[in-house]
Amino acid sequence: MRPAGHIVIGDPGSDRVIERDTLQCVHCGAHFVIQPGSGNRRGFCLCCNGPTCGRPECDVCVPTEQKLENIEAGRPIDHRTPRVAVGGLDCLR
Repeated sequence: MRPAGHIVIGDPGSDRVIERDTLQCVHCGAHFVIQPGSGNRRGFCLCCNGPTCGRPECDVCVPTEQKLENIEAGRPIDHRTPRVAVGGLDCLR
């Protein structure tokens, strides 16, 4: 997977600089640091074909763009329109 961003953390008290790549959740837009073996629960949405941050509210497939459209239209943020079943997956398309 390609990184969606990059973070640079510097400690003012030392010369140490930490650089890490980040991924972006396809359901909420949050960025998170890639840390293999950290024990953090992450996911991958087969409908959106991208990573998810692992928060429980991101388990349901409502892409970031759909959430923004819902806010603009005054609908509940988790409103899902039209649904298509693809090979047993409950996706928005």
